[in-house]
Amino acid sequence: MNCSSNDFVAAMRRYPASVALIATGRAPNRTGMTATAVCSLTASPPQMLVCMNAESGTLRALQKSEVFSINVLQKEQEDLAGRFSSCDPKLCGDARFDRYRWLEENAGAPILKGASQSFLCRLNNCFEAGTHMIVVGFVVAIFSETQKPALLYENGQFGAFQTKPVVPHNKALLKSI
Repeated sequence: MNCSSNDFVAAMRRYPASVALIATGRAPNRTGMTATAVCSLTASPPQMLVCMNAESGTLRALQKSEVFSINVLQKEQEDLAGRFSSCDPKLCGDARFDRYRWLEENAGAPILKGASQSFLCRLNNCFEAGTHMIVVGFVVAIFSETQKPALLYENGQFGAFQTKPVVPHNKALLKSI
């Protein structure tokens, strides 16, 4: 049984994923990209991975700075996904960061204000995987400013999973277990 590239791309298009912005650098030399191939790797030590096209300018900048952020977008930030995936030459590099508030961390990676969650990572390693690189980073800080649902991408459309409000755990019950 053979799986063609076209079959794989079509299947992955229907695979729902959260939408994140990968960012690195300091103004006026920031750069970033939209990514859906992002996931946790290990809890101890905390690590995440991002799959990036090996020809990406953001990848080269990330490898040079060795620090990056993973900013999980919320539904209201859908326009940012397009802004950071655009091939418009007027919207590249630092120009993509206009119109939004970013925390400029001393560590060298911008953090999106109001993201569903942001992870500040220090580069651990990169592994070649065909046309892409698997980037592994140690998580050094987590930023969560909102409880709004994360932006999802599936079959060419953006959306959000509607969750019920989180009910706090009963601490007395937890202590008795």
